[in-house]
Amino acid sequence: MSYAASVVKSIQRGTVTSTTSGTSWTATISAVALDKAIAYKTGNRTELANSMGLTAVTLTATTTITVTPGSTPSNYSTVTAFTVVEYY
Repeated sequence: MSYAASVVKSIQRGTVTSTTSGTSWTATISAVALDKAIAYKTGNRTELANSMGLTAVTLTATTTITVTPGSTPSNYSTVTAFTVVEYY
């Protein structure tokens, strides 16, 4: 029996903590090819009951994930989980 080669080169997971200071926050990942990778928001945990609205998770450089909330947090922090999949 033979199997086809995988189309997935790498999968990276992590979190970004959003605090009251700033309008976007970053995390560092291992380098990926921007034209062959995609970032997904895979969940979040809010320390208080407030919401930041729709949160964007974006690959902004080969080693950088940027989290940008729909609204700036006021008096709490949020941990946003992400997954980056890089394809061949």
